[in-house]
Amino acid sequence: MNDLEKVFVSELKSIYDGEQQLVEALPELKEHAISADLKAALGRHLEETKAHVSRLEQVFRELGETPRRKPCHGLQGIIDEGEMLARDFEGHAWLDAGLITAAQRVEHYEIASYGTLCSWAEELGRDDIGSLLKQTLSQEKEADAKLSRLTEEVPGNAQAKRGSSIDLHTLFQRQLRTVFDAEHLLVTALAEVEYYAVSPLLRFACRYHRGQTEKHVARLEKLFREMGQPPDRKPCDGIEGIIDDAQVSVMEFLCNPALDAALIAAAQKTEHYEIASYHSLIFLAQELGEEEALSLLHDNLSDEVSTDKKLTFLAEALRNPKAKRHDSMKRPADMAEFLKVATHAG
Repeated sequence: MNDLEKVFVSELKSIYDGEQQLVEALPELKEHAISADLKAALGRHLEETKAHVSRLEQVFRELGETPRRKPCHGLQGIIDEGEMLARDFEGHAWLDAGLITAAQRVEHYEIASYGTLCSWAEELGRDDIGSLLKQTLSQEKEADAKLSRLTEEVPGNAQAKRGSSIDLHTLFQRQLRTVFDAEHLLVTALAEVEYYAVSPLLRFACRYHRGQTEKHVARLEKLFREMGQPPDRKPCDGIEGIIDDAQVSVMEFLCNPALDAALIAAAQKTEHYEIASYHSLIFLAQELGEEEALSLLHDNLSDEVSTDKKLTFLAEALRNPKAKRHDSMKRPADMAEFLKVATHAG
């Protein structure tokens, strides 16, 4: 088994665990949902998730591996957030809005994970496995699109409109403090990733993104001030779980040249988590009429979308021989030129 194959199998074990966690968690979230449409959507996705588990077992068989689970702290954290929100907002008119956010964080995590696995399968020359994984990736994207449509239909229905605006404001504050914690966690985590990264290109990219994340923190602090609220943090279990998984990867693949691939995969999971979170915050801010908040939130969302594209570009670049020649360059001017491309791609 080569270096990338080891990382590939490890990621398979992690998402295999995550999918089985979802099979256990989705029935409870469905029970908490208010809207019949959301209940139906969660029910359909439960059946799809069971199929995803079976498909992963087929992938393991194609690889000659026994299906095994590796703790997926990222999805566990996201599920924990959803279950806690369901308990805390039981009976609130805007509960479904929070549940949709939790579900979309799950979908975005899986889109990032399966997207990475598809790319690795292609690099390993396993089109047979890639075809199976692409089926699941397509279903995850479709599920996210359906949830996005429900965002406009479920929380904005007549029942929710009659609900207390205090419920909506409380939900917005909760989500805002969670994302504020996430950005703080990522500032520290990116410094660690930069330290362990094998490629100078990834180290440069981490330094760039760390500076960008510090700007996100500053924007959120400004938003709190404009709202007359203290900039408090609420523990972000999802991002903390993704960071924990990345730390496990560092310990597991410290001497593996494919470590960078695992670190980029973890970084893209954080980007997708934040993309889902900022989309939710923007929707809630619109419902609240918080016009001043929208610009700051849109700026952060735009950065997250752009960074995800840059990470995809960087992952592809590091996989091809030409990029590896760039990676070994010693001249600062050449490195700076490549970084200019990497940080402005897409």
